[in-house]
Amino acid sequence: MPVLTSTGFHTLAWILTGFLVASALVGLVWAPQNEGKSLEEIEAERAGLPATMSARIAAL
Repeated sequence: MPVLTSTGFHTLAWILTGFLVASALVGLVWAPQNEGKSLEEIEAERAGLPATMSARIAAL
């Protein structure tokens, strides 16, 4: 960071703002849609199990 701060505070602030915007875009675009799903259904999807297996997992 010393190299970045030598360019000035305002430049550093804009660089960090750029990283913040980039990370927000990545989160918005690639975040999974989990609304209305149970934790068991999400875990089954992440494990690659078929949807019918999620009911069996929940029964355990």
